[in-house]
Amino acid sequence: MRGPAAAICLLVACSAFASDESAKWVERGKAWLDAGRSADALLCFSNAVTCDPNDADAVGWYGVSLARIAESGEDREEALERLDEARAKGCALPEVSRAIARIHLIEGRSEEALSALDEYERARPGDPAAVEWRG
Repeated sequence: MRGPAAAICLLVACSAFASDESAKWVERGKAWLDAGRSADALLCFSNAVTCDPNDADAVGWYGVSLARIAESGEDREEALERLDEARAKGCALPEVSRAIARIHLIEGRSEEALSALDEYERARPGDPAAVEWRG
């Protein structure tokens, strides 16, 4: 096989490999998040996005972990951009809405925070953090 057909086969094979690698990095990152190690998770999710920039969940988790370690307004805006990018790519992770709500709460944007929190609660009803944030 030569020419364009070979290039297409190589591209398809690389895409499948990137997605498999991306999924592995996402799982590692989620384990770090569960362990409370957001910076380590961020590195894993960054690797996942590097492996497959079109992996909506990898981009979403990257934004979630970035939101957790964001210290400045600039950091939070970058996290929001990544979270919006994840949604645009089709990410439906409830954690994305929760991260967006958290950023808006920190930034003092109550209306936006409540909207994102409503979205999160539809996916995860009764979550203690959501109830606390509403209080």
